[in-house]
Order: sequence, then C-alpha cells, then structure tokens
Amino acid sequence: MSALGLVLLILWAVCFLYMHITFRTYNETDMRCGKKAEDVAREILQSRHIRGVAVFLANGYTFTDNYNPWSRTINLTENVYRGRSVSAVAVAAHQAGHALRHADRGIFGIIADLLAPAFKLASGVWFFFIFFAFAPVRSVSSSALEFKNHCFAIGTYILSAVLLFQLVTVPVEFDASSRAFKILCDKNELTEDEKQSARKVLFAACMPYIASAFMLFVPLINFLWKLRRRRFFDD
Repeated sequence: MSALGLVLLILWAVCFLYMHITFRTYNETDMRCGKKAEDVAREILQSRHIRGVAVFLANGYTFTDNYNPWSRTINLTENVYRGRSVSAVAVAAHQAGHALRHADRGIFGIIADLLAPAFKLASGVWFFFIFFAFAPVRSVSSSALEFKNHCFAIGTYILSAVLLFQLVTVPVEFDASSRAFKILCDKNELTEDEKQSARKVLFAACMPYIASAFMLFVPLINFLWKLRRRRFFDD
C-alpha cells in the first residue's frame, strides 16, 4: 500500500472512531427538557412551517437514520426515535435539518437529491465491474483481455463518479447540522453544556460521508494510476 493510501486509511479510522465515540458518549446523557427525539424533530419542522414531512420509526441499525426527499419522510432508528439523550435529539434534529434544506432548495441540495438514487445504485455496481476485470479466465485471447480492460475502465469511472457525489454531499450534511443547531439554540431549551454537546454530535453526524470519501480514495488512486499507465493487470 502506498504512503498516501495509508494516510487515507488512518483518516478514515479517525473519522469512524470520532463518530462512534461521540455518539456513545452523549447517548448516556439525557436532555434536561426530557423530550423524545421524535418530538423534537416534529417541533423543528413546525417551527419553520414545513408541512407534509412525516417522522417514522424505521427498522435499521445505528447510523442509518435518514431523510428521504422523495417520500418526504424522516426515518429514525428505535434508539433515536424513542431516545431522550443528547445524541438522539441531535441526530433527529440533523435529519430535520435536511428537510429544511430540502424546502429551501439550495444548489448542493438540489444536486444531491437529484443524483442520490443513481449514485446509490452506482455505489454497489462499480465493484462488480472491477471483479469481472480481475476474475480469472480460461482464455487469454485478445478479446478476453479487451473485455477485462473495458470492465476495469468502466468500474474505475463509476467509482470516480461515486466519490464525486460523496464530496458534493459533505457540504449538504454540514448545512443540515448547521440548521439543526441554530433551531435548537433558538428554542432556548438547551443548557450551555447541552449546546456544546449537541454541536459535537451534529458535527459527528457528518462524519460517515467524510469517512466514506477517504475510503473510496484508497482503491481509486490505484485504479486511476493503472488506467494512466494503461497497465490494468500486473504480472
């Protein structure tokens, strides 16, 4: 592995650990107001007169909470939906922030919303092209090698597009957290300590996309180098 690849993996690990440690730390501290995260999300929507957005309890594991702009639903996992902790409330507020951002139709948000379905599919497709490119074949004919080379190139280009989408998504995530934090502060229901804790959790809520970008960089750098040298498969 190259030195750059190692650095990117370390950065991915730092983002991943920061996210988990932050959520776990503030998931043990209940908010003074005693409200459930689902109620806080609904109050945020009401405070900005956002209608037609539903808050649902969703099946899923930790960190799969999301806002779906197509169905206009905020989907919260059980620990968040029923939770009263700083982490639960901040995560719910972050997803409500996405609903506010979607209503305002900022340029990055529009791009992310329009491209999200296609890139969700693409994120699982590029691997199969790379797999076919490196899969062993009985024949080493020119046509077989050409097919493998085409698969490698297509997989690399798709991965590049997925990474670009991840980078576009990062400012969208920070915008959602910024909106959520502002509204939480405006409600005057948080103590100063809770504000600082919520700020940290809202920052951590953006980490999955940053970590994913670092992780995608690692194979992409190697693939692009091979494309540039026109040598897809090492002896």
